[in-house]
Amino acid sequence: MAALLQGWANSQQAVGLFDEQDRLQYVNVVYREIFLGGQEGAFTLSDLLRYGFKNRTGTVIESGDVEAFITDLYTRRRKVGPHQAFETDLMDGRWFFMNQTVLPNGWVLIVGTDITALKHNEKTLRQEAETDPLTGLANRRRMFGLLDRALAGLATEPLCLALVDIDRFKGINDRFGHPAGDAVLKHFADLARHRLGDAGSFGRLVVRSSCCSCPAWTSAGRKDCFTGSARTSRPCRSAAAGRPSFTRSAPGLPRRPPRTALRRLCSGRIRRFISPRRPDATGSRP
Repeated sequence: MAALLQGWANSQQAVGLFDEQDRLQYVNVVYREIFLGGQEGAFTLSDLLRYGFKNRTGTVIESGDVEAFITDLYTRRRKVGPHQAFETDLMDGRWFFMNQTVLPNGWVLIVGTDITALKHNEKTLRQEAETDPLTGLANRRRMFGLLDRALAGLATEPLCLALVDIDRFKGINDRFGHPAGDAVLKHFADLARHRLGDAGSFGRLVVRSSCCSCPAWTSAGRKDCFTGSARTSRPCRSAAAGRPSFTRSAPGLPRRPPRTALRRLCSGRIRRFISPRRPDATGSRP
């Protein structure tokens, strides 16, 4: 036993041992630093959580109600089998993977491993998988996920959806090359981000088309955003002769569009929904 306690004391893992009444009987330096900020003394599990909440240490309690958190915790403690594993995010920004074992005498052993680096890598990979690399906007996958969630909440939260095309974009690529086309796309993305702010989500669906999803926007608000963008936009210097402009592709959608229709509309198969536009200088539609 002495060798085991010495191993826990020197471990980089967080180790805590609670008795059958959830009084903290053993804690190593890492566990004490995480959940008690190094504070010495006798604590129950509830005391530990209250102390951490008051002193901004230990587990993040998103609800902001530590008593409700403790009550919910005790509805599951020792009732979900002898072994339980879960992730917890800490007030200092770290993440730990916790393994909890209920011993035959009712005591609970908790061993935590720092997985902060793994969580950061996971976040980076998720961001890369959901971001358009050229413009930095949400990509098609991310936008469809946001739209699915928005549609699920239509009963209580209205939704504004706008589809945006860049006119004569093919002519810019043909005349000035793809670097100029990329500059136009990045310019438009920066403009849209600035105009939209935190009012909604904006993403790139296909090469020249983007989608804007805005909860609880009024008709006047969405019109002001896009007409304002058109007024304040300026052609990129590298493509000035191409005169890129922005027009509305879809005049509106019903309040509760069928999900399949919405996905068809956003998937690029939108020709029959688009108002006729003038041909570009080459006589073809971009």
